[in-house]
Amino acid sequence: MRATTVNIYCLRVIDDSIPWKDEPSRAWDGMTRPLRVGVIGVNPNRSWAKDSHIPALRSLENVQLAAVATTSRASAEPAAAAFGVRAAYDDPRALIT
Repeated sequence: MRATTVNIYCLRVIDDSIPWKDEPSRAWDGMTRPLRVGVIGVNPNRSWAKDSHIPALRSLENVQLAAVATTSRASAEPAAAAFGVRAAYDDPRALIT
């Protein structure tokens, strides 16, 4: 019997233009700039992210794929190149902090 790998995907909004509740002077209408997101757990050759999540994000107006993260530099950089993003993380925690 072959072991099954379960991947967990996480999206992070990478956008500092969204104001906090206590900053009413920085109103954000949601349409001014694209919403930038990062995806954790991408593989450029095989994954739900490649087949489903990335195409879904790309189909949305005003959403930009800005970063990807995997668990190794050897897979993070090819994933970033394959999906056309500049930011590649080999530590998923680095993307979300």
